[in-house]
Amino acid sequence: MLLREVRLVPVGGVPAPSEPVDVRIRDGIVVGVGPRLPTDAGEQVVECEGRYAAPGLWDKHVHLAQWAAFRRRLDTSGTTSPGEVLARVAARLPAVAEGSVLVGYGHRTGTWSDPPTVAALDAVAGSRAVVLISGDAHHAWLSSAALRLLDVPDPLPVGPLEEEDWFSRYPRLAELCPVDLAAYAEAVAAASALGVVGVVDLEFGSDFLRWPERWHGGVTGLRVRSATYPDGLPLVAGRGLRSGDPLVEGQDQVVMGPLKVISDGSLNTRTALCCSPYADTADAPALSHPWGAGASSAEPAYGRATYDAAELTDLLSQAQTLGLDATVHAIGDAALHEALAAFSAAGDWGGRSPSRRIHRRSASSAAPDRAMVVPARATVVPVSATAGATRATAGATRATAGATRATAGPTRATVVPEYATAGPASATTGPTRGSIEHVQLVGWDDLDTMAALGLTASVQPAHLWDDRDVSERCWPDRTERCFAFRAMADRGIPLALGSDAPVSPLDPWLAMAAAVHRSAGDREPWHPEQALTVAEALAASTDGATTLAVGSRADIVLLDADPLAPQDDSRSTASHLRGIRVGATLVAGRFTHRVFGRDTE
Repeated sequence: MLLREVRLVPVGGVPAPSEPVDVRIRDGIVVGVGPRLPTDAGEQVVECEGRYAAPGLWDKHVHLAQWAAFRRRLDTSGTTSPGEVLARVAARLPAVAEGSVLVGYGHRTGTWSDPPTVAALDAVAGSRAVVLISGDAHHAWLSSAALRLLDVPDPLPVGPLEEEDWFSRYPRLAELCPVDLAAYAEAVAAASALGVVGVVDLEFGSDFLRWPERWHGGVTGLRVRSATYPDGLPLVAGRGLRSGDPLVEGQDQVVMGPLKVISDGSLNTRTALCCSPYADTADAPALSHPWGAGASSAEPAYGRATYDAAELTDLLSQAQTLGLDATVHAIGDAALHEALAAFSAAGDWGGRSPSRRIHRRSASSAAPDRAMVVPARATVVPVSATAGATRATAGATRATAGATRATAGPTRATVVPEYATAGPASATTGPTRGSIEHVQLVGWDDLDTMAALGLTASVQPAHLWDDRDVSERCWPDRTERCFAFRAMADRGIPLALGSDAPVSPLDPWLAMAAAVHRSAGDREPWHPEQALTVAEALAASTDGATTLAVGSRADIVLLDADPLAPQDDSRSTASHLRGIRVGATLVAGRFTHRVFGRDTE
């Protein structure tokens, strides 16, 4: 295939020619770049008419099954009270077949003045099973019928299930409400239409085992790195899988991803593990939600750990032994500190080997002892944990910026000397790689440690839009350390952008817009000193791929406008990014989306 007349977008600091060029693709690899390349006999020629060509985009944090299901679920986002959610439930129930489960998603309770209760939902649902999943996916509001359907024992809770109690029951809901191949195909097609070529899939329940069925069922439009959680480690070990190994025989497009470990909770449930107490529980504990952290006593809430230090270190050590990349969900600053200590103790993660090991802070300098204790219900035996103890909804990315793991190389490369080559399309496996998911609240010293360890920050910029107000309520004295993308970039920490879909939409343009503007709507940017440049945001969205060149993998997005075109301010920059039209997307040189043009020979 020959892409005729494209303008290369410079990515990752690698310059691009100023004039249009042609790009030749063979066997999934770029083998030629230059002006007016001669046409080979029988070659497909795609007239691109000056469109902008960049490496295809990745979302480094997706729950693909939940995202596919979400697109067909009751939308509860944007609601400001339990009553608004219940009104939507009442309107939808008549259309739901008897015996089916009504599942909703999207509401955020962090700033609600009234808590959701099982009794209030039962008043609307009656004997019907209703499951309403919060926008951060860390708790769910269930009717009594749904609680019994998911085997919640008596006495039933008065409010939502949170954290481990919810995560352990999600696989059962997935069994009751399976996602069909058509829903997957729709979700993948929508992603392709946005220029997405790959995702890190952090779905629960040993979901990596299900990818062969999806692939053979026609869900082939994306590259996928499919993760495991601790409960899936025996299955991974039994199959001898390492990160990057194919999950579907005969192809390398769907591969084994990282081990995902959830080390703390979330902001909205006040379970993210923090060094200082949540402000809305420290002085007035009654303000905390009745189902949330700190609600059972008059003590301030610090959040809680999911694993203790030894368990977390052991899990990361097992990942190293098995050849798995690892990513740790850490939203609170104390959770980040604990995750870094565990990574440091577990081995080499491809970093710069700090001169001394990282030591955990004492309780007096971090959070009180009670905040570091794993609740009894969260205690697990690593590796042999039950299938329900997946413990998490966030997850992560394969942390290497640019480790493509492709095996093919150019066959007949047409090299144009004045244009740089990208190097081999394959990447050595090297040491296992590590990353931290979310990195939402940080300590400045811990960022220095993170840089020294060579860990990637897998971040979801659109979350700052959703969490801005609740951060001001819970962490008013530390918001300058929230979503500190600029501080990370300035320290040389590799950044990988994602969505955590369905927590925010699978849309890399939205993620980039949030990273550079840090505000939604007409509000002023929130801590604009932590914004990224457009070039940085784009480079953090391409899986480490740089400007297209000979040797690049032919995962390409063709755009109707230049994403790097200068704009007047961050607001107009964000608007420009979100308005860019994707003309075509290619994965391994194959069109997965195309809305323009004609072919010639």
